[in-house]
Amino acid sequence: MINTIHLCVIKSPYKCTCTVIVSEVQDTVVKKFKAGFGYKKISQALNIPRSTVQAIILKWKEYQTTANLPRPGRPSKLSAHTRRRLIRDAAKRPMITLDELKRCGRLCP
Repeated sequence: MINTIHLCVIKSPYKCTCTVIVSEVQDTVVKKFKAGFGYKKISQALNIPRSTVQAIILKWKEYQTTANLPRPGRPSKLSAHTRRRLIRDAAKRPMITLDELKRCGRLCP
């Protein structure tokens, strides 16, 4: 049984500070729920808020996983292949301009 729970705090320059629950804790919450424990009993046993337990279980019921899911957002304009090629070109010719890249029709070899 886990007596203490370590939470990771992720600081990003673009978002406010958020707390991420470690996946082992999420797995423990789901195991206790499957064993028949309620939200309140699980939250008291693991010393985490009841609302957190509820969110973990609702996510597990919907997606059948406790892994962190990808965040929604705008798709990248560059594919992974194009990004790699751009990095390779910039390493070969550091002084290349954007206009030169555009004139090639695709990223220069």
